[in-house]
Amino acid sequence: MEDSEITEIVRYGPNEAGEEGTVMQAAFTLKGQEFMCIDSNIKHQFTFTPSFLIYVTCNTEEELDNVYQKLGRDGQALIPLDDYGFSKKFVRMVK
Repeated sequence: MEDSEITEIVRYGPNEAGEEGTVMQAAFTLKGQEFMCIDSNIKHQFTFTPSFLIYVTCNTEEELDNVYQKLGRDGQALIPLDDYGFSKKFVRMVK
């Protein structure tokens, strides 16, 4: 696609949580918009979920809190906005 590219791919290595060589994390652009994706190697009791994660870069915590409130309208936070170690503010929502 024009103005789109894969900018980074991180793969699981030997003795890591996922199958060696599979994608752990990747970053790409579509029409200039940046996206990041990750793969969970955790085995769940379900085979499909309609949820997805988006990565949003904000300049201030106030901006992030505002985006969180807007994205959460008419939805539900499955993982509330909080510090989970790998990210100072992380959230998982479903609409």
